[in-house]
Amino acid sequence: METLEHRLGNEPLLAYRFLRYANSAHLGAKAEVDSIRQGLMVMGYTKLKNWLLEQLPHASSDANLAPIRASMVWRARIMEHLCDAGAEDSLRREVFVCGIFSQLDLLLGEPLGTALHRLPLPGRIASAIIGQSGPYAPWLEVASALESHNTGMIHDVCEAHGMPADAVNRALLRTLAAL
Repeated sequence: METLEHRLGNEPLLAYRFLRYANSAHLGAKAEVDSIRQGLMVMGYTKLKNWLLEQLPHASSDANLAPIRASMVWRARIMEHLCDAGAEDSLRREVFVCGIFSQLDLLLGEPLGTALHRLPLPGRIASAIIGQSGPYAPWLEVASALESHNTGMIHDVCEAHGMPADAVNRALLRTLAAL
């Protein structure tokens, strides 16, 4: 389960399609599916295998998208470490989904709000991504700042959200070690 969740999480577009399918009427889930893990448990291995086989013709081998996908995964992973959820797996998963879908518009070529509207995401995720507010917004803003390589801006953003530089550096190192 962990391996499947990790593999799907490393492919943002596939994760998006997976959550859309997991929430479709075709699958018939009794509750909204808002994480990859939950979707895997609802779907089961046989349905997952069949769905993945259906996705093969739609797979993109465009090498130009590799840096974008890698950036999206990196952002989600750094956000997981910034939130320091400890034993709280549901929080970690939710923060990961927030990070992985925060640049979905780059892969889909449509407005972010439109893409996110198709998923039953918790309001905290949509607020952070679209409204730059809510409990996940600081982690998203710090992760975005870290991508800029502008140390002055990174320092200002971390300070504005009360995140000590040493904690951000540890999260960054944990993320890099896990890649």
